[in-house]
Amino acid sequence: MDDPEQRLLQMVPGGNGVICTLYADGRLKWFKHLGRDTGTYNWADGNGREIGSGWQIHPHGARVAGRPDLRLLR
Repeated sequence: MDDPEQRLLQMVPGGNGVICTLYADGRLKWFKHLGRDTGTYNWADGNGREIGSGWQIHPHGARVAGRPDLRLLR
């Protein structure tokens, strides 16, 4: 059975191995792949660091947008 509070909705690349993920319950998590240049399984803060909450789905489908300076827009 699908748990809507745990469902991953979107992944946003941030450059330099950074990935931000948005979950159905509004949590935003940050991940960084340290082994991207060597092909190793090496992640900073392996389970992801929660960096925000209240990031809800926009009715028209736009959710999270990344900027070249790595700032996220709601």
